[in-house]
Amino acid sequence: MSVILKTKEEIQAMAGGLLHHLDLYRDVLVESKTYQKIKSRAGEGCGENFEELFICWLMFRMWVANKVAYSVQYGDSVDIGEGLPELTPCHVELSELSADLRNLNYNIYTNGGQHWLDHEWHDLFIQISNRIKEESEIVCAGVGR
Repeated sequence: MSVILKTKEEIQAMAGGLLHHLDLYRDVLVESKTYQKIKSRAGEGCGENFEELFICWLMFRMWVANKVAYSVQYGDSVDIGEGLPELTPCHVELSELSADLRNLNYNIYTNGGQHWLDHEWHDLFIQISNRIKEESEIVCAGVGR
């Protein structure tokens, strides 16, 4: 098991794909306790694009977790404070997005099985990733979206 350090561009593409396909998993997102807790803290003034911002925060956390796992695994220093650029929706095939999300999840663990994201955020990421996988299998079966 090796940890691969994801690039800013790879995370940006995954986040853009998630934003593009938001309608496929919006219910998972808004029913999440983590989402509801953060939205409650943000208050009424959080704006109509709060869901998109939240996905960006989730992907940033996953990226930091990936960097920490890489650093711990190999002893290399990485810039965990590096921010993501402005993220915008972009079309990514569901099968590709699903594979990329599963791959990212794999890369937030070290060989020793140490996990670098808190349970609440990770659980939500897994639920979203699973929904994307289910939807990609529907498309592959020809039911189509």
